[in-house]
Amino acid sequence: MTHEIFSADQEFGFAVSKGVITGLSRFNMTAIKNNPTSDTERDMVQFADDYVFPDSSGEEMEMVATEAGRNILIKGLDADGKEKEETRVSIDGTLAIGIWSAINRVTNNGPEGLSAVLTIKKVGAATIYAQIEIGFNRTFMGVHVVPSNKEAFVSELIISMQKAVGVDVGGTIRVKSTPPGANHRICQFASQLQKEGNTSLSFFNRYPEIAPPRTKLILTVEATAASADFLARAAILYSEVTIP
Repeated sequence: MTHEIFSADQEFGFAVSKGVITGLSRFNMTAIKNNPTSDTERDMVQFADDYVFPDSSGEEMEMVATEAGRNILIKGLDADGKEKEETRVSIDGTLAIGIWSAINRVTNNGPEGLSAVLTIKKVGAATIYAQIEIGFNRTFMGVHVVPSNKEAFVSELIISMQKAVGVDVGGTIRVKSTPPGANHRICQFASQLQKEGNTSLSFFNRYPEIAPPRTKLILTVEATAASADFLARAAILYSEVTIP
């Protein structure tokens, strides 16, 4: 009999994912940014360079699609900032999905990718909060809002870059956190990639800062040249907050 060996960090992450450790949970975030403008910091969201978060008190939202019959799982926060999860069946058109104060991930629960773009947006407005691209089954966006009853920290961050042949590119990926409040601060940690040649490059990082409830987390990228695609995977650990 053979046994696969894992590190202590991996064992801890698996235990949290399985719900074995009381009071801790895990949310995985994956972001893609293809060919960002050079020498300009951009949010790691495919459908926007500067992401706009929903109002923290909640907004009426709608799902817009042209494919009917898809089971779409939406994960985010309700008007009180608590975790909210709903599955809606898409229609060819616009479907009201209620009040949300954040959209953290949207998934198509089916074996095939979408044949048309699906968006989550504010009712009656152009502001998009999440989007599944053609051929994919989920959102790939580096934005996240911590629930109002939990603290969080980015326990893992894996970043990679794929570039065109013959183009030398450098890239800086930042983790930014904005706690709530009128006098909020922005904390950021930067990781740099530099590659000559035609292969991909990746790094593993850990960021120990504790993000309080309702903190907005966002991943950004700044490339030194065009013709590069960037990917970031972040594991966000939640710790329950007891409010007396």
